[in-house]
Amino acid sequence: MEMFLPKEKFPSSYQHLALYTGNIVKSVIGRNSVLDKKTNMEILDAINNTLDYGDRLNYRYYKDTKLVEIPDLRSSSKIDPEDRDHVEITAKLFYLDSVGQETYADEAWDHLNKLLDINHIDTLITSNNRYWKSLENLVNLGKVQNLGVTDLSRHDLEDFLNQVEIKPKINHIHVGECCHMPLDLIQLAKDKHIELLHNGDCTTILKTCELTHLLQKYDLVRDEVFIPRWVLKYTVFIRSRNIVTDKG
Repeated sequence: MEMFLPKEKFPSSYQHLALYTGNIVKSVIGRNSVLDKKTNMEILDAINNTLDYGDRLNYRYYKDTKLVEIPDLRSSSKIDPEDRDHVEITAKLFYLDSVGQETYADEAWDHLNKLLDINHIDTLITSNNRYWKSLENLVNLGKVQNLGVTDLSRHDLEDFLNQVEIKPKINHIHVGECCHMPLDLIQLAKDKHIELLHNGDCTTILKTCELTHLLQKYDLVRDEVFIPRWVLKYTVFIRSRNIVTDKG
């Protein structure tokens, strides 16, 4: 059973929270060029911006599971089926705790599907390569076409390729401004047809104290501590023009 609620009727008792930032490309965040900030600041600003406008939006509450979704933005980000072949959807899943992590890939996919109304995405990158099996399952189900790993050295990447059934197409590497990709890693990636991409993601993308503070700021919790389980970042861009149309 689900209910739509205005902010003044926000449920006093809930156990799970799914927070959608909406399309930050078209929000105040995008206009203020926060997209160039480090990932953790981008997420904090996006959450703050979402909650700041929350009193104008409805909240979706699932009574059976005590899940609250903030806000209900699904209709604003849905992709027209006729446009699906003309856009590319890339997502990165950040694992933030050690509880129930095998299920996070499925949970993240379900929420992204609700938001965008799509049956598959082009690429899913994971921040934690230990849970590769759950990502392989999404590929086998046709929900994801390509997978990516994060921060694997040449030695680690070679070992990883020998252990997994579905090989990664991307290695997302965090490289400082003064650093370069190791030549042996470049050569292995070339031989195995793996794309090496830079990223500026932080190790701790969202802390418990940061999330709890923001929820308390907008009176969504009182003394409770909310522990973030995972974060999914996604980007939708037009293939022909390489223009980002949606990011959240």
